[in-house]
This record gives sequence, structure tokens and C-alpha cells, in this order.
Amino acid sequence: MTTQYQILHDTYHDSVQLMRIASDVAQSPAIETTDAVMGTATNRQTLLEFDGLTEADLSEVQSDDVVLVATSPDPDAAAEAVEEMTSRLESAGDSEKQHDVASEAPKSIRRACKDSTIAVALISVSGTYAAREAWKALHEGLHTHVFSDNVSLEREHDLKTFAHKKGQLLMGPDCGTAILNGVPLGFANEVSTGSIGLVSASGTGLQAVSTHISRHGAGISQAIGTGGRDLSETIKGLTTRTAIEYLDSDETTDVIVLISKPPAEPAVDAVLETISTCETPVIIHFQGVDMNLETVRTADTLEETANLALEVTGNKSESVESDPEVDKNALKTEVRSLSAARTDIRGLFVGGTLCTEAVLMADKTLEDVSSNVGVGKRLLDPLEPSGHAFIDFGTDELTMGRPHPMIDPTVRNEQLREALEQQTTGIVLLDIVLGHGSHQDPAGSIVDTVATTDSNVPIIAAVCGTDDDPQSRSEQIRILRDAGIYVADSNAAAARLAVQGATWMTAERPEEGSA
Repeated sequence: MTTQYQILHDTYHDSVQLMRIASDVAQSPAIETTDAVMGTATNRQTLLEFDGLTEADLSEVQSDDVVLVATSPDPDAAAEAVEEMTSRLESAGDSEKQHDVASEAPKSIRRACKDSTIAVALISVSGTYAAREAWKALHEGLHTHVFSDNVSLEREHDLKTFAHKKGQLLMGPDCGTAILNGVPLGFANEVSTGSIGLVSASGTGLQAVSTHISRHGAGISQAIGTGGRDLSETIKGLTTRTAIEYLDSDETTDVIVLISKPPAEPAVDAVLETISTCETPVIIHFQGVDMNLETVRTADTLEETANLALEVTGNKSESVESDPEVDKNALKTEVRSLSAARTDIRGLFVGGTLCTEAVLMADKTLEDVSSNVGVGKRLLDPLEPSGHAFIDFGTDELTMGRPHPMIDPTVRNEQLREALEQQTTGIVLLDIVLGHGSHQDPAGSIVDTVATTDSNVPIIAAVCGTDDDPQSRSEQIRILRDAGIYVADSNAAAARLAVQGATWMTAERPEEGSA
């Protein structure tokens, strides 16, 4: 195996752009792996895992340099891959330079703030510098969206305390999704504008609810991401509370929807105190929390959350078409034709909140349920699962040194192949998340993976997105269904179907079945 690399000094490119280019070039059959990263200390350490790369090779690399790496059995192919990544980055740089000439784009937050129309700063730099840039933006009076991760909890608390006192939104760190004044940021979708305001400590949760609302005839006033740690015991919902106050005073917002992965109790208490003075109706979906409130409507699933918002705003229409029902009889026939050894659900997810929702539903009914999202038994090795196992491939553990699976689904697809070939797998459950920044054809990559196996294990999927997304939801669904994959209307519907399928698998079946 040959490793080729290139260092681009004194240049900066957004991490999503770098991951996208590396992922695209890696699609070549001649290429084993690729990487394109900023030269931070953490990234330099990760790069040393490539065969042939040494500390001496990277000794002159600084945090504001870009490192491009490709490996292949063919040295020429590896060199061409590095050259291709370099060319794409230079093309992007040329385009940015042309734009800078035309618009005289500012090179600092302070200079940008001389334009009085700017209200939001988007921070997407190495976590080493993200907090510093966020402080600059907040001191300039801007709402601040921190896409970057690797910011300490202590720094996040300080930033959010300052922002909350000033009535500014500090979205993040690690805020992957937001839609502000109709503009999608990060991994967001193209949705309609309307009167439903969302506040979410979950990126894919925000995507699931906003797209469901848009597909069913309504729209979003604002969709404010907070970062996944906002409802932790340390942060206590500081950004969530600021966002509630902001939306409560917004004349275009008729209902406020709160979404979170399992929150800490002190954060829930603080949020409820803010809600107690709120005049706008509020709907809450806090995963794993059994809430029985008299003045606030609560929902158990993302689908129910969206439907409640539609109902409150009077937008829920029976005339709106939903996805065609899954043929449950066909699925039951498939499940019961499998060998008796095939009794396990394998949930393979790119969205952490979608994974959590599915495993919460499974854990209520099934035994031997495990996951890597803190529900059910702890999955010791997500890449060596057993029993009913639900895996979020977007965790820090599984994205170290590689793109998020929404950008590059290679690792999830490899596990899909293994799950289909494993003798105990009876049903595979998948999420497909569309939108800006996501893989250009996630359904196609799944179908291509399935085609490499001779498995007859049924696959159930849900597609999060809209037809206005770059990938087009209806087209992604068509690709999946043409390949014989069952597509449910929502993640919750897919999980319910998988759990029902598990009961069919354990029911009495014919002694002989196909493997």
C-alpha cells in the first residue's frame, strides 16, 4: 500500500468542504482511503495512522495548513487522488477569490460588523480557535452559530452565560443544523416558511421535525439549534431558554417546539421555569423523559411532535398525502421465511436522535436490546454487535479521523454488508438523512451495498428530507423501493415496524426456512 500526501501552507478550508472532497475522491475503485484536514495537533496525530506517514513528514505542518492524503496499492493512483483533491480546493479558492474581488468580503468579524445588516456569525474553524472567534462575534452583538466541535464544556458555559445575559443566541458548539430567516445552516433541509418555531439540542431531531412539517403543508419561522450539550447538567439549557424568549416575542411564531436527546433534570427544570412565563403555546419532545404537564403539550416521538405542531397551528390537513403504507403482509411473509436463527434487529443509523428514538421504542417491548447511545444495555463494541443492537455511526468514537456518515456513509455501509451476512440478523433498520452537506445519493450507496450480498434479510428504512433538498426525497424513496427495501413514512413508523417484525421472527415458524 502506498501513501501520497500534499501540504497546502497558509490556507483555510471549511471542514465540511474538506470532508466532501475527500469522500468524493475516495469513490475511485483504485483508492483505499483519503483524508483532507486542517493541520491541527489532533489531526496531525490521526494522520500518523496512515502507513508511511511519519512525524518528520508533518513536522512543518501548522494549524492553518491543509494536509491531503491518499492511499492505494497503485502509487500513481494515490498521487492522482492527491492531485485531484488539490485541484478541487484550488478551484474553490479561485471562486472565493473572485467573489472577494466583487464583494470585497471582510477578513475578520470586526470588519464584517461594519455592515449593519449582519446579524449572525457562523463559526466553522478548528475547535482550538472556535471559542475565541465566538467571543469576538458575541462582543460585536451578533447571534453566533458555532458549527465547530472540540470546545470545552467550561468554555461553552462561559460563552452561553454571557450570551444569555445579553439576549443573544449562542448556537453550539457542535451545532450541526439551524434555519434562520429561511436560510439553512449546516446539515439543514429546504423547508417551507411558516409559523412554527423550533428549538433543538439535536441536529437530526430538528431535521426530522422541520421536514415532516414542511411535507405536510406548513412551515418554519425559525429553527434554532443549540448544540447537543445545551440541556446538560452544566449548561442547564441557557441557549434553549434564550431561544424560547426570542420566539415568544416573535410575531411570526404561533407555536414553539422544543426537541432534545435525553436531557439532565436540572436543565429540564430551568427550561420549564422559562416556559411558565411564555405566552406562546409550547410543545416538548425530550427523549426518554416521562413528562406529565398540565399547561404544556408533550410528544413521545419526533413524528408526533411535528403532528402536534401542525394541529396547534391548524395546518394538519387530512388531504395532505403521506407516503404509501408499507405492505406489512409482504414483510411478515419475508420474516417468517427466514431461518429460525435470524431473530435480531440491527439498527444502523447516521442520526443520533433517530437512533435514540428507535432504541427507546424497541427497549419498551424487546429483550436483549443494546446501543451506543445510552439506552438499553451498553454496546461494548459498536462494530461487533449482537442481539437487538442499535448503532449511531455519528458518535465521536466512530467519526475519529473520518467524515461524518451523513457525508460519507462508507463505515455504515460496511456494517450493513456485515449485518446482512451475519446469521442471526432478521431485520435491518436504517435512516437516510438528506439535506445540504449530506451525501449526494445515500439511497444509491445503500442499494449498491446490498447488491454485493446474496442476503434475503428484509430492510426497513425512513428518509428524512424534502423534495426540495439536493437529493430529492421522493427520488431517494424510489431508489430504495425499486431495490425491494421497505420505506416507512417516518423514523418512528420504521422503528414500530421493525419491533413488530421482531415479534414475527420469534413466533412459531416452519422448521425449514431460507438462510
